Amino acid sequence: MPSDLMTLRPLALELNDVLSGGKVDKVNMPETDEVRLQIRVGGENLVLTASANPTSPRLHLTKTKKENPMVPPAFCMHLRKYLISSTVTSVEPLKDRVVKITFSGRNELKDVTCYHLYVEIMNRYSNLVFTDENDVVTSALKTVGIEDSVRPVMSWLKYTPPVQQKVNPDDFEAVKSLILSFSGDSLAGFLTKRLNGVAKITVEEILKRADFSGEVNEQTAERIALWAQKFWNAYGTELFCPSKTEVPAPDFFFTPYDGFDCSPCKTLNEAADLAFSYADKCARTKQKTKKLVDAATRFKDKCLQKIELSDKKLSECEKADEYKVKGDLILANVWKVKKGDEVLSTENWFNPSSPLVEIKLDGRLTPGANANKYFQKYQKLKRAKSVTETQKAEAEELLDYANGILEALGRAEPDKSLSDIERELQNVGAIKLPKNQKKPKKEPPSKPYVYEFEGVKIMAGKNNLQNEALTFKTASPSDVWLHVKAEHGSHVIVFSSAPPESVLTFAAEIAAALSSASMSDKVEVDFTKRKNVKKIPGKLPGRVTYASQTTLVVKPDKHQTFLV
Repeated sequence: MPSDLMTLRPLALELNDVLSGGKVDKVNMPETDEVRLQIRVGGENLVLTASANPTSPRLHLTKTKKENPMVPPAFCMHLRKYLISSTVTSVEPLKDRVVKITFSGRNELKDVTCYHLYVEIMNRYSNLVFTDENDVVTSALKTVGIEDSVRPVMSWLKYTPPVQQKVNPDDFEAVKSLILSFSGDSLAGFLTKRLNGVAKITVEEILKRADFSGEVNEQTAERIALWAQKFWNAYGTELFCPSKTEVPAPDFFFTPYDGFDCSPCKTLNEAADLAFSYADKCARTKQKTKKLVDAATRFKDKCLQKIELSDKKLSECEKADEYKVKGDLILANVWKVKKGDEVLSTENWFNPSSPLVEIKLDGRLTPGANANKYFQKYQKLKRAKSVTETQKAEAEELLDYANGILEALGRAEPDKSLSDIERELQNVGAIKLPKNQKKPKKEPPSKPYVYEFEGVKIMAGKNNLQNEALTFKTASPSDVWLHVKAEHGSHVIVFSSAPPESVLTFAAEIAAALSSASMSDKVEVDFTKRKNVKKIPGKLPGRVTYASQTTLVVKPDKHQTFLV
């Protein structure tokens, strides 16, 4: 989508027509960088979302729903204080992708006054700034200190919108003069850098409509400047025709752009909601997935370190028998040891070649005490070996579990399953809750994949929690259970006691696709009755043993067209 002033302007003007006179009923912040206002207009509740997310900043009406946090952020509480029961007076597009929303409300003294919410849509510099009637900042989503910027944004400072030394697209003469000064190779790139808040895709569309052939002269400059002016003033004219496209991804335009398979939309806000909701969902998923991947990777590295330390300790434990031999040799040579001796030289009778060995002694101790000292070291290392072997086995199991989580994250989708994985990482200590935050209540896992093939229902888990719930709570003992052989992957259940071979092959292809072996051409998949699958007591979720299995060799296929 052309995230520029040409698109934002008609979007804001449309919001002005729809929301003017509306009453603010609710203010929420489902995300730390997103504000939602529920506005009552003409007997209908509309939700206006304003987001300063760096990858998906936006302002539009939305029909999507999000869960709100138990404790609202301070910025949300500040907005609630002044905006609840206020009336939207106007929505005004300013220069350089800034929209000013004016509200009429009451202050602490119950006097009628106005407030402004400035929505700055500038990618990583996006911000939401709330001011009083004199444009003095009372709060902002992102504060900018005086020492950090030439345009500080702090409470009790006067708000100043960002200003760029560029030409406004609606200034016909200035745009014409700018075009006539061009002498390079790409006019589109030249204008994109010098026109205020206009994306390259919009400039290219203006050049196409102005029939620009590559030659710059007085006539072409006038045509381009005229079309730039038309685009600027498109709202309310025949040029304004909200459009959407879903290929290759949801997108929207205030007028159909060349090269896109566009279909008309009732309103520009409706088209924007379709595109932005998809983009926001992808961005949030990527952001959360990265956080979980980082946590799982750190946990994996920690497990590898534990295994390495265990190996070092086990190599020391291999010397335990040497200490026992030294203790026995001291007792066997008591008659040789004199008071104050620090070394005992004797033959090692426990070695067939009987080599001469030197055993260090503590001159302050008796021969028996020196022998006991070596026996104690022997016993200590013997006990340590047993404990270290157990610790190493646990670390190896956790390492395997971490690899399984990373594999699940590699194919994660933007749904509640990410919360399941986050809970898994919390349970093993890979993610620690803040000290003042209570442990979340145990919730049922999210929904797995559901397929239907030849009249048979098939389900596949997306993570370990789903796998365990699907196998031991949803499936019946007579159902068929599938899992990729000797790899990480999803548990797949065929809800039939005797499915046909085509259904088994179909389910096996899904199990292969939802595994760490998904990139292989041929994958071995085991299947057996669910009653033959046993949970390992006390082990991590999704860890099972199974018997009486049969193996199929299939090519991985997610079969997404069969998802219910």
